Amino acid sequence: MKAMNFKLATISFAALLLASCSDSNSDGETTVSPIMNPKIIGSTVVSTTDAQTLATQIINYKAKAASATKATRTIDDNNSATFKGVIDMPAEPAVPAEAIDLVSAPQGTALSGNVFKISSGNITLTNQFQMSNTATIYVESGATLTYNYWDGGYKIIVLKGGKLVDSYGNATKLCDIDNYGTIEFLKERIDINKTFRTSQDLNVVDKDLAISGKAYFGGNVTSKNFYPGSGIINIKGDLNPGGNELKLCSTNGETNGTKMNVDGKITAQRLELTNSSVLYSGCGAKIAGEVNINTAGTALHAKYLECSKFTQNSGAKLILSDQSYINCSGEFASYNNDTSYSILEGDDAKAVIKADKFFFNNGAPQKDDAGEEYFLVKMFSTPGKNNPQIVADGTFYVNWQKANVRFTDANMFVTNGVTKNEVVINRTTDCGNPGWINPNPKPSPEPEPEPTPTPTPKPEPTPNPKPGLDLITTVEPEHTHNISATGIMPLNGYLYMSYHTNQNQKDNTEFSHGGCIEVMSPVKDDKAELKQYIYDSARDLDFNHILATKLNSDEYKIFLPGSSNKKGAMLAYMDIRKDHMLADESMEITSTDGKEVTIKQPLNYVQLKQALEKYKGYDENCVVYNDNTNHLIVATTEGYTVYDATTMNEVETYSKPGKAKHLAIGNGKIVGLYLNERNKDTKIGLPATIEIINEKTEDFNNTKTFETNVKIEPNDGKNVIAVKDNMIYACLSSAGLYVYDMNGNEQWHYQMPSPKNKEGKWKALCNGCFVDDNYVYLAYGSYGIVVIDKNTHKVIAHRAVEKSANYITVYNGYIYVAYGRSRMQVFKLNLGK
Repeated sequence: MKAMNFKLATISFAALLLASCSDSNSDGETTVSPIMNPKIIGSTVVSTTDAQTLATQIINYKAKAASATKATRTIDDNNSATFKGVIDMPAEPAVPAEAIDLVSAPQGTALSGNVFKISSGNITLTNQFQMSNTATIYVESGATLTYNYWDGGYKIIVLKGGKLVDSYGNATKLCDIDNYGTIEFLKERIDINKTFRTSQDLNVVDKDLAISGKAYFGGNVTSKNFYPGSGIINIKGDLNPGGNELKLCSTNGETNGTKMNVDGKITAQRLELTNSSVLYSGCGAKIAGEVNINTAGTALHAKYLECSKFTQNSGAKLILSDQSYINCSGEFASYNNDTSYSILEGDDAKAVIKADKFFFNNGAPQKDDAGEEYFLVKMFSTPGKNNPQIVADGTFYVNWQKANVRFTDANMFVTNGVTKNEVVINRTTDCGNPGWINPNPKPSPEPEPEPTPTPTPKPEPTPNPKPGLDLITTVEPEHTHNISATGIMPLNGYLYMSYHTNQNQKDNTEFSHGGCIEVMSPVKDDKAELKQYIYDSARDLDFNHILATKLNSDEYKIFLPGSSNKKGAMLAYMDIRKDHMLADESMEITSTDGKEVTIKQPLNYVQLKQALEKYKGYDENCVVYNDNTNHLIVATTEGYTVYDATTMNEVETYSKPGKAKHLAIGNGKIVGLYLNERNKDTKIGLPATIEIINEKTEDFNNTKTFETNVKIEPNDGKNVIAVKDNMIYACLSSAGLYVYDMNGNEQWHYQMPSPKNKEGKWKALCNGCFVDDNYVYLAYGSYGIVVIDKNTHKVIAHRAVEKSANYITVYNGYIYVAYGRSRMQVFKLNLGK
């Protein structure tokens, strides 16, 4: 972490800090600048704006792969340089007119020219012709060249109807060969050390085939054994190495392993890739035993792969494309450390991995909202656009015990995470792919007929909705202890995020406390950039919410309700500069008479109560800005506290019978949610009240209130509320989302399906919501993200996430989700085909 050097800027700035005195020469009127709250406490900050440092804390998934389009060929612009010279077979050439016919050429004397031909008969080549070793020899139709020479370097072109007999294996070892005719191999082993190209099948079922040069085969290749070595090989048909092992490595174990493309089917007993070997399997591979890929630089590009066991480790890559299917009858094990080694390429691509057992490089177990244990799986990345998806069909294991899993950093799901028609693998008879249809799909709800007469809408929750949330970006702040994201708010084209301490950490006492703030440029073209990372130097402050706003004074600020580890409940604030960054330097402020100097720190806050034992546990939860009155209204442990947004002086405090949970402003109303009683047991359900205050008058003594009619359980959740189109959307923890009109009439509600586990504990809590013209977006704890059609009240998208979703907002078509453990993620709503 790069710390900021704290500079001091000296300016004349009496307003807002010191009261100006009346002028004795004036006309009697006295102008007094507003007096700032004398109890403001300032703090220096540690600020990082170094782009290189911040880049390590953000992952843009859609920029990670070289290919972003569906691949239809295994050799394309990305790998054509590797296969240069053997991408295709050149058209059969005509024999140049100047070619010298070896049938009649003199032997034992030097021959002029560098182009020769055999027009007829059978010529056995030894050293009888004195030709340059760079000569080209054409074997015409009806002619035969028997190669008995121990030297070479020639280019041999066998035309249609011509024949080459390689007596001792030296032709393929020492010469470049283009074959449009026939080749006969007399040795039991064929070694291709130069460039060999043939437009036909190579059927040498009784011979070993070894390639360390370049080779192009226009049809099928069948051999007794196949040793690709460090060759560069392009096979347009099928490959069958006699049912034996196919091992792509290199001749002497160096890191320039095989580069091979097979457009057809591969049939082998076992497949191994190592030493930076790369295999492009364009159609399918049927491997009776194990597939093992290992070592960095090694990569398997698979379309259809059938095997009994699959093992991937040591940085080897597995790359899939649209309609890829790995059909593994036994174990599928991926032991790499992150998602960069297994990739599903292509926009809107769908792929499936089926296995009896899945093993992965697991870390420590996590716990969901109900306390149930699960493990995070970092197995694949899905960098394409339009919601590419991978389905894992099988059971995951940790230490040979079945494990509950959640996938991180990719659009990856188990079978019941996608609907039946959402991911389908089509059967391909030529490649041996049997196809795949989801055996345990998530139900896809069908539209219900409209009853007559139409009743007051009271929809039941829609179970198991169709997911359509494409993971775009993750922000993972670098911190010394566990923290939770507590809010995100856009302002003037940038996004501002807040965090607080997740839990007490007795084993990390030196760095066990303190939140932080981040500034991020919004996602554009599926890419975001982190611009600034800040925390208070003393690591005392925690931030429960964030408000980024423009004040009536035209100042731009962020406000952060929360608590100080030493000073108790507080409301912090920082200035936003013209470049959208937070002001992070201290300033010397001199009075107009030059007699008094005050230090203004970049981060300042006011206390709700003195940090006394009787106020222990007091907190500030949420803040809104009323531009009609220039007031900040804060939801606190006691109720509401109102501050003047210019001076930060307390205007009024309104006590409530229980904690004030959240506030929102919309449709000319200030809407608050508070508990009806106090209870130290956070697990029990408490009744709650929604209060509506006129925004313009801000009269807290003349409000409309109504009870939620459902208890908030547990009572220490986030409980965000939103106001849109004269409707109030309230997140009521385990009860889910409830929607009311401004008169307190319930309109509809949503609760996750099967909300309790077998022990009777709530599986997840509805924490945060955002509402736009079409949809309601929910941050539903460990259940994940839920998107509901605002008019039909039907769920259109759901995605389980790896951590508890706390807050959610939408900006320019992207969904920003703040989590209960460290990170913030960005998704895009994609309704699929």
